[in-house]
Amino acid sequence: GRGAASLQARARTARYRAMAELADDIRADRIVTGHTANDQAETVLLWLLRGAGLTGLSGMRFIRNQRIIRPLLEITRHDVLDYLKREGVRYREDSSNATSLYRRNRIRRELLPVMEQIAPAIVRRLERQSHVLRADDEYLEEIVDHLYRSTVIVEPSGNQRFERQMLARLPAALQRRLLRRSLRAGDPEGRAPSLRTVENVLRLVAGKSKGMVSVRGLDVITEREWIVLRLTPQRT
Repeated sequence: GRGAASLQARARTARYRAMAELADDIRADRIVTGHTANDQAETVLLWLLRGAGLTGLSGMRFIRNQRIIRPLLEITRHDVLDYLKREGVRYREDSSNATSLYRRNRIRRELLPVMEQIAPAIVRRLERQSHVLRADDEYLEEIVDHLYRSTVIVEPSGNQRFERQMLARLPAALQRRLLRRSLRAGDPEGRAPSLRTVENVLRLVAGKSKGMVSVRGLDVITEREWIVLRLTPQRT
């Protein structure tokens, strides 16, 4: 359920934070994770079930934040376990993997086996799909990087503003991405907004009237000629 999903998200954030602190302590340049092609397939399906856009459906990156690397992302879980057994290397199975409480585990234990009956190479197919979509996603992100730098005014306060007409002239795909980039820039933790949040904001700014919608850390205000993303004061 939603509570279990949020618990998993908090646990993941805590794990990455702990790894970053340990890396700082021992002056390590990189953090290496053991994500496999199976983990990638599960991630793609998780995002699909959430109703994600291209970024979510392209799955995990080989390099995250220039520090975390995932060198096993193209190797299946079966091949990894086969290697460990052949070499006599001990490994530990996370106890939470045995329960169907979490959505990812249900995908792993229930959904993927059914998909494999229909398409035996489903893990490889989802891995290839993530490659193709990632190339498209990265190209569109380059365009949006340029758009953001050239059209969005970032004030010293951190508030952002851009012309309403400029956004209206963009193709829908770039409208979503520019809004997503601006919303992420204003989020206190730098998190990307959900597709639903982006769509809600897009509905407001696509109209002709003035209005306001609040999202994480921001008030999005539509004026006659401008769209303003105003930082909301953080409660202490």
